[in-house]
Amino acid sequence: MNGNWVRHETIFVGRVQGVGFRATALNIARRYPVVGFVENRPDGSVRLLVEGDPETCRQLAYHISDQMEDFIAERTIETSEATGEFASFDIRE
Repeated sequence: MNGNWVRHETIFVGRVQGVGFRATALNIARRYPVVGFVENRPDGSVRLLVEGDPETCRQLAYHISDQMEDFIAERTIETSEATGEFASFDIRE
């Protein structure tokens, strides 16, 4: 983990489950030097939790938002200190 990494949590709300959102997020995330996961939440939203360089994390969230814009009604983003707990980027069930 790089010393200037952050934790970037994005919650996507809308018709984001059952539309290939997590698979799309995984495919996009593999193009960026980030670690973390994407998961469906019980309330019907999708959570994207990534750690990486601040600008890279923002670019990833916007890339996913751009790709899946037809399904997203709302997006919230929170940034905090990276924990270094992830070794890769995965889909969580």
